[in-house]
Amino acid sequence: MALAYVCLNARGRVIVEQVDGEEAHALLAELSGELAQTLLAAGNEYERCAGLACKTACGGLANAAGGAGDEHDGGAAWVTARLCHGFRLACQIGNTMSSSASSDVRQGVASVTQASPRKREALELFRGLPQRYDALSAALSFWQDPRWRRALVSAVAPQAGQRVLDVATGTGMVAAELLARADCSVVGIDQSAEMLAGARARFAAADGSRVELVQGQAEALPFADASFDALTVTYLLRYVDDPAATVRELARVVRPGGRVASLEFGVPAWLPARMAWRLYTAIGLPTLGRLASREWAEVGRFLGPSIRGFYERHPQAQIVGYWEQAGLRDVRVRRMSLGGGVVMSATKAFAGSGEAPVAGGAR
Repeated sequence: MALAYVCLNARGRVIVEQVDGEEAHALLAELSGELAQTLLAAGNEYERCAGLACKTACGGLANAAGGAGDEHDGGAAWVTARLCHGFRLACQIGNTMSSSASSDVRQGVASVTQASPRKREALELFRGLPQRYDALSAALSFWQDPRWRRALVSAVAPQAGQRVLDVATGTGMVAAELLARADCSVVGIDQSAEMLAGARARFAAADGSRVELVQGQAEALPFADASFDALTVTYLLRYVDDPAATVRELARVVRPGGRVASLEFGVPAWLPARMAWRLYTAIGLPTLGRLASREWAEVGRFLGPSIRGFYERHPQAQIVGYWEQAGLRDVRVRRMSLGGGVVMSATKAFAGSGEAPVAGGAR
């Protein structure tokens, strides 16, 4: 059983996450008594809806559960519905919402779709990694990963007073480097609750007043247009279904003139380096990962085919095109460690400037 968990954040945007297995059962276990009966009635009503776009049924669903939430611990109203796709939808409607926010939630319910296999795979892959993620990701990359992350932060060049969004923040390594480089504030967003728990542990030991951590998806960022001065993103595009649309969404939240930088794994172009890379990702990485844990063994088996497959579908030149089409200019590609890491950077174009984006090429 899987649950799509929909909640309204403080900014009035709907965030969708999917949980399954023990987490899904734990979520259902919180619903009991009169509330559970209300949820069942709401679910039955929703099933009579011809589809998710039926506003009347969605409104009835929210109204059916509206009164029960006052009796539930935490003062939140929960509604659940059995969808024709075979999974359950749980919507959390905060008790402090305005009537307009309630309308936003109903619209969010109407637009929810089941998470794709690629998204579910990414969530499962990172579920068991946070405890030793920083140390093992460094060691398994022969200590290149920290170097690449530092280059990523250098490419975005944070300045004092800026507000920076760190997408796919994971355990907060890039966010911490941003804070160390400049007196800026950072918002870190990630779809994995487990990775965010690692980030919270990191910043709990230091002054966390300049960092905010949000659970959400890069494909639908819960932020207004042009609300950040700069943006960093790490190891993201292989895990989304539409990289071009995701790049457009990333660019949307950056102000004109703001910097954007990304880090992805790469496949070396030089034949001897590419042969060594393939040998390591096929044999060395899975073997070393197995010595660390069952979860890291799975990562070791997954990474090589995932990286190769991504660039077969989306060659580097095509990715540069995605950036240009999203309104990012002076796109630069820096291949590091013989091409094993790829740092891209660009500047958000000003609207109506007539300035055509320019591909900077590899350097």
